[in-house]
Amino acid sequence: MFRSLGDFILISNVASRAQKRLKDTEIVIFHSDSPYFKLLDKGYLNAHFFRTRYPADLIRLVSFLWKKKKEGYKVFGMQEAPGSLFGFFMLAYLKKMRCIDYIVDYNLLDADIVTFPGGSFIFQRHLLQLEDIFNFKFQPDDFNLQLPFKIKDSDREYVESILPSGKPIIALHPWSGKKGSQTCAWGADKCLELARLLNAKFPDARITALGIDSKKEALCERLSAVIGAGSFLDLPRLSIAQLAYLLGKITVFITSNSGPMHLAYIQKTKMAVLSGSSFDIWNPPVRQGTVIIKPKGDFFPPSDKKQKACGFPSASDIEVEDVFKAVCGLWVHPA
Repeated sequence: MFRSLGDFILISNVASRAQKRLKDTEIVIFHSDSPYFKLLDKGYLNAHFFRTRYPADLIRLVSFLWKKKKEGYKVFGMQEAPGSLFGFFMLAYLKKMRCIDYIVDYNLLDADIVTFPGGSFIFQRHLLQLEDIFNFKFQPDDFNLQLPFKIKDSDREYVESILPSGKPIIALHPWSGKKGSQTCAWGADKCLELARLLNAKFPDARITALGIDSKKEALCERLSAVIGAGSFLDLPRLSIAQLAYLLGKITVFITSNSGPMHLAYIQKTKMAVLSGSSFDIWNPPVRQGTVIIKPKGDFFPPSDKKQKACGFPSASDIEVEDVFKAVCGLWVHPA
């Protein structure tokens, strides 16, 4: 049950691999009216979609699953998000209605501190679950994220037309898609301080802000005032495909743990990820060209708490100097 861009990318990848490798598999996705599935390339994934917000879709889902069981299918209910009580109760309801045979989950707790048997990217964790359930092995390439949609030539041409020729680009995305969270985003004042340092260190670079957060416009105005209009790159709102292509052109991307982070990871963009409170399991695998930055001094493990609390990680506690050093290191080392 999900809406976000990052969830769309991850679950589409999981479903695509399962459909490709498991014989006679059909994929059913029950989602919170996510707008992103309209982008999905049918050649990448052929699935059945039902929306949680519409009672008619729930009735259709139950009827569809009953039909599949009569045809001899075994039905597995798997959550995309660990620890989602809503998702668990929905799957429990479907099992009670005899629509599914098994519920698959690895964490049913909503606790302050949740520990995992070794942190791992959520996408990889789901593939390993499928291996355990069906007693087979995915191929190494199956563990690489892919874009679940196509980038058209018109998208590429538009992005190229708005980019400064031959100039390196540093992009900021300090916001989180987790509404109401005080611990996943980086503050505007820290973004401005970082922009001043980066502008002095890399005067030829253009600095911009990406995203659709309500605070973006105000941050862009302040960035332009602080580093000057000549160093600030003012970009219009882009489609998801255009954003994906743009991220492949960016020199360094400074981002929260977010949907654009997943797109940038696929595009092999150099990234400084502001991890903060996010579970380690959500972070992309560490590789050359990706630096995950965490606040210092927090003695509890990541908790995904929405409210700031003493001792718990928060992206807002990450120091500007640490991000600046990470960007400088990414700048001089190839991805």
